[in-house]
Amino acid sequence: MAYEQTVAIRNNIAINASGWTDLGGNAGGSYPLPISCNYIVIINTAAVPIVLATDPTNANSTVDIPAGASYGLGITSWGPPMLGTPSGCRFRLGTANAACSLQSTSGSINVTAEFCV
Repeated sequence: MAYEQTVAIRNNIAINASGWTDLGGNAGGSYPLPISCNYIVIINTAAVPIVLATDPTNANSTVDIPAGASYGLGITSWGPPMLGTPSGCRFRLGTANAACSLQSTSGSINVTAEFCV
């Protein structure tokens, strides 16, 4: 498979101001992870700020991402057996917990997320 399909996948994600969109996890409104990964870059290509939360029920876990800005969420490595395999990645494909949640500050928009091993 090509590099873009296995090591760094970039996808557009629809989010809105009326609710949270989880990246990963099994909650309603989830956007499934395309691969197990250690780093997720959120690129706000919209004209309005967005909010990233690691726990949407806790206001202290949020980060505002201005229009045109990006934010990285991740770690350099997680554990054995090998980086890039599901058990060696921090954010694992098919797990119950979301890596983060996104919400628009106004309307329905698209943002870009890059999932990197």
